[in-house]
Amino acid sequence: MRAGIRVCLQRRKALKASREASPIAKETASRMRRAREAAAGSGLDGLLVTHLPDVRYLCGFSGSSGMLLLLNKYAYFITDFRYREQARVEVSGARVVIQNDGHAEALRKILASHVGKRAREAAGPGVSGGGAQESDARGRGRQRERGEDVAGGGPEKLLLGFDPEHISYAEVTALRRRLRETARLSPLKSSLALLRAPKSPRELGIMGEGIRIAERALKEVLRAAGAATTEARLAAELEAEARRLGAESPSFETIVASGKRGALVHARPSRKRLAGVAVIDWGIVHEGYCTDCNRTLAFGRVPSALRRAHGLVLDAQERALEAVGPGVRAREVDRAAREVIEAAGLGHAFGHGLGHGVGLEVHERPHVSARSDDVLEEGMVFTIEPGIYLPGLGGVRVEDMAVVTRDGAELLTSLPRTLDPADYL
Repeated sequence: MRAGIRVCLQRRKALKASREASPIAKETASRMRRAREAAAGSGLDGLLVTHLPDVRYLCGFSGSSGMLLLLNKYAYFITDFRYREQARVEVSGARVVIQNDGHAEALRKILASHVGKRAREAAGPGVSGGGAQESDARGRGRQRERGEDVAGGGPEKLLLGFDPEHISYAEVTALRRRLRETARLSPLKSSLALLRAPKSPRELGIMGEGIRIAERALKEVLRAAGAATTEARLAAELEAEARRLGAESPSFETIVASGKRGALVHARPSRKRLAGVAVIDWGIVHEGYCTDCNRTLAFGRVPSALRRAHGLVLDAQERALEAVGPGVRAREVDRAAREVIEAAGLGHAFGHGLGHGVGLEVHERPHVSARSDDVLEEGMVFTIEPGIYLPGLGGVRVEDMAVVTRDGAELLTSLPRTLDPADYL
């Protein structure tokens, strides 16, 4: 019995050592360090991370329930019984806490322990209650400097940052009530999504594999498409083929819209047979990372106005790519593409932003639009997807994924950009 326990413990230690030595563990450790530095730079004692893509980025957990508490020297991942084994395998750099009474209660207990420990350390060995009171006074002074409300008595509370884009007012209110004795919550001025925007070589490799799966899936379904193929059937077969090739799931609901319906920017596939010009927008999830691509293809006669629009969209893409580089404002890339379409008198027909970041989410930073304040950095991945939509006639959109390089930009997608489906076979 004891020998069996020893073997089990040895296996756990070996698994932990293996995880800590892996490239993924080293990458998550670097991410946690950057997150801690950002928190300390804002005067925070730590971060409360509730948005699951951010949680996955920082500690590796890919499940659907959990939160990460990131303190200066410690990290805790809180989840429930359903994810006990998954967390044991996936989580790196954080202690796994399985809660039985809710995430908030587990968080309260952890924070209470740290607040008490910090109060004892501040008091010093052999110091009586008077020393602790002096420590409390210093703590309250520090809170006043931060502009916080200060309640008299008790140990100094921890100041935790949270991302207001991903937690509701009701949730924050409930947490403040539960943690009132141990912590204060402060909204972050800068989203954690900005940490995720520059992709590592490992991330780029995963995304490249995902793009190849998505592109191959389109080629395969186009081989089988015929006169009787409907928008809905093409969308369903595209998603099924991608799964067969190794995709985890679609990264969003596939768009297939032909003929006049192509002017609907986010059309849902209908039972209408493919006819005329069709906008096909699809993406997959591969090892947690998303892809997003769009092609406009001809399944019949192409009106001259849409053929011209297609040429303009391709020119706009090229101009945008030429504008990309480290230190460039994302809005300038949007402007470069938009000027091409506006010069042709069709600015009114291009009403959405040029693109968006892609990674653990299909829409993330950087925002590439006329209103964006984001600045491009090497390694950022985003879409370039100019479009022209002509009500009553149809629409054209061509979308590719690009990465910012030291010298400019590199396309990650490699499909042809022509109207003829035969060119894709």
